[in-house]
Amino acid sequence: MENQFSDYSLLFGSSREATVLLRGQEVVYQNAAVAALLSELPLSMVISALDESCQGDFALSINLFGHSLELIGQSLGELTLLRLHPAEDRALIYPALVAELRDLLSSQQFTTERLLGTLSEQDNDLYGSSIRRCNFALLNFTERLGDMSQLAQGSMVILPQLIDLSQLYRDLIYALSLVLPKKYPAPSLSAEEPCYVNADPKRMEELLLYLLNNALRHTDGGGSVRVRLRNERGSVQLRVEDSGSGMDSGTISALFDPTATPWQNGHMSMGLSLAKGIAAAHGGSLLIRSRQGEGTGVLISLPAAENPTLPVGECLPPEGMRIIQRTMVDILGLDAYREIFDD
Repeated sequence: MENQFSDYSLLFGSSREATVLLRGQEVVYQNAAVAALLSELPLSMVISALDESCQGDFALSINLFGHSLELIGQSLGELTLLRLHPAEDRALIYPALVAELRDLLSSQQFTTERLLGTLSEQDNDLYGSSIRRCNFALLNFTERLGDMSQLAQGSMVILPQLIDLSQLYRDLIYALSLVLPKKYPAPSLSAEEPCYVNADPKRMEELLLYLLNNALRHTDGGGSVRVRLRNERGSVQLRVEDSGSGMDSGTISALFDPTATPWQNGHMSMGLSLAKGIAAAHGGSLLIRSRQGEGTGVLISLPAAENPTLPVGECLPPEGMRIIQRTMVDILGLDAYREIFDD
């Protein structure tokens, strides 16, 4: 698009989307839908939430004074087209459906574990890992549906405690390296110590694993996946960057479109949506930047702990390896599901 228009209302004035045109941090144009969406929230507060990372095509989820917004940016030469949406959740997943799935899954797992107990050692080696992996895949799908149902109702359950996120993620990436197939690049970690947050350790594990799952799926063995963690201006910032195939602007927008269902390679892909929900439940935000063929970068900003002198909780929950097995089930090989990792 050439920027020769002087009357942008001809382009965006009748749009029902809240639309803003920016030149740097300067507002060039905003339509009437912006004021209706923001109500008492000044547009300047929204613009100030954009930092140097918000260049080119990007998607950002923010919470400002109780207002949850999704911002989708598109580069138009020297201008940036910014579209604002209320943070509405995807189609409601009924809790009763999730509960019924859990009951069926529990029954199946109980039955298969009893069956595995009757097999010879040789048959267990042949079939046990495949069966356990299948059970973890079903558990993963059910857990994700349950979390999406909680997000749709605005009631994601979190059990926060004071934790050092750098220690948690150092332990988590080490544990993942023990079972990650060699065809994937080993994620590297650069972390300041300590990075204190008041957060649910299990949810924080899931958050990083969802981001790593997405990065590894799109990056071959010759590429790289980098995790960076640091303190910055009262927040803890987590960056996960890969050199993989990247995503186009339409795919990025779909992640923040409440009417769209995310699909990747023929399967429902809820990982990035859940990462966004976990960050929001902890008062944080998520920013995605990606270009096809140039990789993807995800920035999570979480509020830093205000009183880090309190006792620091255990960083890696006892079920840490099981969380890895569940959330990375489509990446891990069968060796990750042998009995030694089920203890």
